[in-house]
Amino acid sequence: MVKLGGSIINQTVVHNPEVMQYLPEGWEDQLDSILNNTYTYGRVGISKMISSLLKDVKKEKAAEFESTALELWDRIYQAWLMSTLEPDKSVGPKVTSGAVSQSWSTFLEHIQKTPELMSIKTLSLLVNNMSLSSGLQSVWVLLKANMGLVVQALTTLISLVFESGFAVFNFIINIVVFLTALFYLLSSSGRLYKPVQIITDCSPIYGKKLAVAIETAVHEVLTASFKLALFYGLWTWLIHSLFQVQLVYIPSAFASILAAIPILGPYWACIPGVLDLYLVQGNPIKALVLVLFQILPTFFVDAAIYNEIQGGHPYLTGLSVAGGVFWLGIEGAIIGPLLLCCLFVIVNMSTSILRENLVSSPGAKFSRKDRALEKTG
Repeated sequence: MVKLGGSIINQTVVHNPEVMQYLPEGWEDQLDSILNNTYTYGRVGISKMISSLLKDVKKEKAAEFESTALELWDRIYQAWLMSTLEPDKSVGPKVTSGAVSQSWSTFLEHIQKTPELMSIKTLSLLVNNMSLSSGLQSVWVLLKANMGLVVQALTTLISLVFESGFAVFNFIINIVVFLTALFYLLSSSGRLYKPVQIITDCSPIYGKKLAVAIETAVHEVLTASFKLALFYGLWTWLIHSLFQVQLVYIPSAFASILAAIPILGPYWACIPGVLDLYLVQGNPIKALVLVLFQILPTFFVDAAIYNEIQGGHPYLTGLSVAGGVFWLGIEGAIIGPLLLCCLFVIVNMSTSILRENLVSSPGAKFSRKDRALEKTG
């Protein structure tokens, strides 16, 4: 086919001189340069391909196979050049078709003597390299076509990482500052909490009442919730450990949260343990007993602790925690109940002052005596 194509081109150009006028100047030199480059780059490519295929073969055997392949390439190229020239103009040794056939036979013999060339390992390596290169080319085409989208995604990812990192760092700093200040206040406090003592000293008349109101509010809002959270956390951990449930700490923490924020009952925290016992371990009786043990304290412990809350309701604490988290983030879980304590302090102080005014008022005493006389009369 190559020989036939060259003959057709030569005959067309030779027998049609007018075609030469349409060709650019120096096209023959350019064609010779292209052919020489093709021959040179072909030799280099053959050498690289054989070297990559015969990495695990001895150097002598690989060099012999490479020389055979290059000899075949040289003879094919020389035979093709001689076929394009006229017999009178050919100079130098001639390469016949028999010489090319002999080189081809020698090349096939070397292939048969080199089984490493067609081994499964080599073929799989070639297939993997081709798959990898095609995949990388496809990815590169997609990246070039969607470079703006990729840059935007990278920018969003970097900003998200930095914002999350700064949020965690800010949370750690706030927790350290809060715990340090709380430790200092507790260490410097005597019989009364230090801020309460300062307010009491500033107001001798209502200071004692204010201290009592603050202590009552803190006890009603925070102490009861802390007791419930601590009890249900330890209780959930105990029964999950006794029943040999795979998940122990996560249900315990979830039960503590539900006890402090009574949106749902703390017994809902046993659902992962029940699923583990029933579906994974295949023990429905233990799952049922776990549910009973988780629900049992709600009939006794909740009532006993909620009786300590006189001026409020446990759901107010849950709302204060949820509202604080929604408003201020993680820190709101502490600030929300503190604001609720301030509200209870205001209510308790107002109630106490109104009662004292009613008791100490002379008109109030006289009206009470008149009412008593009217009832006896």
